[in-house]
Amino acid sequence: MERWATPHFAAQAEYWRHLGTAADVLERDGVWAVRTGISSNTENGVVSTGAVAEAVAAEFLAWLSDVPASWLCAEGNDETPSVLVSAGCRPENDAWEMSADVDHIDVDAPDGITIVSVSSEAELDAWLDVAGPCGWLDTPGDRDARRQLHVGLGFATPLCLYVGLRDDVPVAMASAFYGQEIVYLTDLAVLGHERGRGIGRSLAATRLDEGRRRGCKTAVLAASPNGAKLYRALGFEAHRQPSDRWFYLPEG
Repeated sequence: MERWATPHFAAQAEYWRHLGTAADVLERDGVWAVRTGISSNTENGVVSTGAVAEAVAAEFLAWLSDVPASWLCAEGNDETPSVLVSAGCRPENDAWEMSADVDHIDVDAPDGITIVSVSSEAELDAWLDVAGPCGWLDTPGDRDARRQLHVGLGFATPLCLYVGLRDDVPVAMASAFYGQEIVYLTDLAVLGHERGRGIGRSLAATRLDEGRRRGCKTAVLAASPNGAKLYRALGFEAHRQPSDRWFYLPEG
């Protein structure tokens, strides 16, 4: 049984395994990795549950050298951090994560805004139309890579995308991964001219309500400074991530 230092780490590991159902996977004894092709270390990564030999670490680092990626070590995996550092990985020891109990939040969508759950390729394109201007697509190929991944995963999955529409025009987007007990809040973005109108709060509440409906007990995320303000207002608390459990892989 894998033991993760925080619910966020447990959710990230479960999220990667889900992405692996529609992406490239590499697996060795006690080590598992997914590569989606998206330029994001949230969508490419490695999980290890025991000691990792230098040769195995080198194999996984080479396999992920063309995309940003992270390595997550389970609890009790005490020898691997030094192996990863020697291989050029950078430990993330200054990050914060946020969590809260999954409760109903009585928030209505602002006037003129409709929130829909993405269930078609046309709605996925609307989601991407917001993701791009809001900085979620880092390279020219990211739109196609994300589109391919989500089409491959299907739309009736634990990973759900949401679009905020004003008069049928996409102005906001969000996503969440609903695990067995944890809802992992991933993307959230609102176009600049629509910010400050309560759309982000409404999207956050929509995802929490869906998590509660699915039986999730805890909501987690790694928030940006601006996002942290929103989630604090919804009752989330920030916690520093434990040291030497999350590593960024060298690129190139």
